[in-house]
Amino acid sequence: LKQFVPIFLCDRDDHPQLRRRVVLTRELVEKKAGISLEYWSRGESWWERLWSLIILGDYASVYLSFLNREDPTPVDIIETFKRQLKQPVSKLR
Repeated sequence: LKQFVPIFLCDRDDHPQLRRRVVLTRELVEKKAGISLEYWSRGESWWERLWSLIILGDYASVYLSFLNREDPTPVDIIETFKRQLKQPVSKLR
């Protein structure tokens, strides 16, 4: 776990029980990973705050792919998911 930095995404409207879980999880993870980060959403409305977290996640994933000399565009599991969504429900069972 020393090669990973867990990032916890938080919002001011998070339920107190969720906030408690984040705090406890962060304490446990830091014992193994040595570090973790917490990023709080930004914006006034719920939508602005949600988008601030989505954009952070997207930019972080693209940036990390470039650092690791990986092409960020092909995501096999997402492509599989999209194909399965096109299938009738009866074929998925």
